[in-house]
Amino acid sequence: MTAVHDLTETSPEEALDLYLRERSTELTDSTLQSHKYRLNHLVRWCNGVGVLESMNSLTGRDLHRYRLWRQEDGDLNQVFLELQIDTSRVFLRFCESIDAVEADPHSKLMSPTLSDGVGQPDVKLETDEADQLPEYLDRFEYAIFCHVLVVLLWRTGLRIGSVRALDADDPDGGNEYVSLCHRPDTDTPSKKSRTANG
Repeated sequence: MTAVHDLTETSPEEALDLYLRERSTELTDSTLQSHKYRLNHLVRWCNGVGVLESMNSLTGRDLHRYRLWRQEDGDLNQVFLELQIDTSRVFLRFCESIDAVEADPHSKLMSPTLSDGVGQPDVKLETDEADQLPEYLDRFEYAIFCHVLVVLLWRTGLRIGSVRALDADDPDGGNEYVSLCHRPDTDTPSKKSRTANG
């Protein structure tokens, strides 16, 4: 028999504040800022469209409405919508742990399924846009995987497969270069061994 917990009246703002304070010990500042940005949309929806004063009145139908609203409000493509929804699901798991929502709410918020090729655009990134991308990542996504990947690709001209082949010992930060090594017996093989300057 599953134990039934009394839910605690928790406003969306309070739940977000508790979540961010809890996660601040394990996430980098930039990742925490990204979570806050994404979850502010859920709080905004609760206060405006959803008219929810407490997280414990959140239903599966509300979560479905939020997902539809978020896609339309932000004019989001499937990749960005998935990122928003996945962050919201983590937040809802936290809300469950503090008795702010009914059990298992995250499973009611469906993340979009991406088909093969979705999220991998076949358009060319123009130079002006590419020049602005590192600045944006420096400000909003500092030192996360995407930021490091873009900086390496843009500054060195390496192929994605070469960047994938890098190991932790390959960069030489003091001299601003990375050594690419062919390691056929590892999870990070490369076609060629060479040095790239950034």
